[in-house]
Amino acid sequence: MKQSDIFLGGEADAWHKRNKDKPRLPDPVVTAIETLSLKPKRVLELGCGTGWRLAELCLRLPDLYIARGYDASAEAVKDKVHPDAFHGDVSDALTHIRDNYYDMVIFGFCLYLVDRKDLMFVAANADRVLSDKGHIVIHDFCEGTYKTPYKHKSGVWSYHHRYPNLWRCNPAYKIIEDADCGDGVHVHVLEKDMAAAYPVREE
Repeated sequence: MKQSDIFLGGEADAWHKRNKDKPRLPDPVVTAIETLSLKPKRVLELGCGTGWRLAELCLRLPDLYIARGYDASAEAVKDKVHPDAFHGDVSDALTHIRDNYYDMVIFGFCLYLVDRKDLMFVAANADRVLSDKGHIVIHDFCEGTYKTPYKHKSGVWSYHHRYPNLWRCNPAYKIIEDADCGDGVHVHVLEKDMAAAYPVREE
């Protein structure tokens, strides 16, 4: 069974129940966006929980008019604090979005649980739905490349990796923020710039 099926089948709800009363602010993702003075107009968050971060961004960013999120926990979505938070798996959510639609894609601490065979699909489709000059924001583990047993559910793995590297193989992407949150967790912000990817070589 895929990890995504395990989480959609109830483990994501268990995660939500364990974490729903934890304080959300200050939030390193919001802090990074404000530090860089980013002003997205269309934001997609994968792993959005109740949509609390999207709600906070809507309060702080006057130009933001589309803020949509997906989470594997049906209970989190039932408790949503933002109207456009929906139940769904990361891979499925990305499948149905049209090209270049969002100017920011946020991965809210979910990549470490994505099935490894889906990882490149997720990276490719995040690139597909992100407009040029847009940003990918990753809040996740970022030290070494290894897996550890997921302590809350037998048979599930936590995958540690430097996730910005999924996009850094494309020269259109550069890291413009790397904030160390402690315990091996970072917030990375990548900027997409197609014009800068392949400069013209003078003969």
